[in-house]
Amino acid sequence: MPKYTIHGTSVLHNDTLYEEGSTIELTKEEAQPLAAVLTEIKATSAKKDPDPKPTASGKEGSFTPPTGDAGGDSNTNLTGTN
Repeated sequence: MPKYTIHGTSVLHNDTLYEEGSTIELTKEEAQPLAAVLTEIKATSAKKDPDPKPTASGKEGSFTPPTGDAGGDSNTNLTGTN
């Protein structure tokens, strides 16, 4: 059943008052007379990316930098001042 946002007024439907800005589920037939005060909410799917991009490790997920001695001077000051 489609969902709609109510704007500009309140709507009484099945003994329930829906305030302006509320979301309401109505059939297309129920919504038609209220078309001036309803905006249909288009369904969005939360599909997973069918082609996930690999990370630096070649695997899907987060990058973890290597640990241990990479041949550099462990006392190197990266700020440019020693």
